[in-house]
Amino acid sequence: MKKEYYPSLKLELGKVSYYLQKIISEILNRNIVCAAKVESNDFWGVCIVNTRLSLSDLKLLLSFVNADDRTVEETMPEDAKSTHSLGMLLSSKLLQKALNASWKEEYVTEKDLWLIDVEYIVLSNTEIDSNICFVCNRAVDTRDLLSQQDIKSGLETGGADYNTLVNLCEEHQKKYGDHLFWRYPISDGEHTGVYFVLVKEGVMAIPYNSVDNDCFEWFVLSDIKLCSHLDMIDFISEWEEYSNRLENQMASFKDFLGG
Repeated sequence: MKKEYYPSLKLELGKVSYYLQKIISEILNRNIVCAAKVESNDFWGVCIVNTRLSLSDLKLLLSFVNADDRTVEETMPEDAKSTHSLGMLLSSKLLQKALNASWKEEYVTEKDLWLIDVEYIVLSNTEIDSNICFVCNRAVDTRDLLSQQDIKSGLETGGADYNTLVNLCEEHQKKYGDHLFWRYPISDGEHTGVYFVLVKEGVMAIPYNSVDNDCFEWFVLSDIKLCSHLDMIDFISEWEEYSNRLENQMASFKDFLGG
């Protein structure tokens, strides 16, 4: 069997979102936040997180890529005046414009988009801004987020509990479709657990020691800090140790209960 090799490029879906939201924002002259979505190994598209695109917006995007009839038909909604998603044909053409490249085939997995038989003179616009953090296939510009002091002051004045944190981070939810905080439910050696919050300066660690039925976690404000790279390595190591130990025990329970 004859083997054939083609130049290919693998893009993480978060980067796909970043390149697309950048070029769509430029075309429409306003901030657009995208999240690449996968429906099957040969079909993907884009969800617009922070707004809806009008028919006029769609026509601008279609005109920019000189879309063919098939792309227009896939893109334009039949019974609506706006949409929050773009199909694969337009998304792919916009990505080609963003990267200044073309390709013959695409293959998508849960995490990556593979571009196959790529042609380009100079692959452009691929550098990722250092302020970008990838969250659930979307590119979050941390310059748009609340600061560490915004969060800390809000907790001090509004109540040092989970409900206050949710209210504070509603601004993130509106911009990025996510509150941008995560619970780390195991002890860091000093506290019962920690919440990680993505903020302008980086990642905050907000520890808690107690939980109740009304306000859920109560935070220890005196121990709030910004995480370092080494801190996150330690958190990951402790999580993997805890997760592996629990998974092994659960497998043992399964065997035991299965007779």
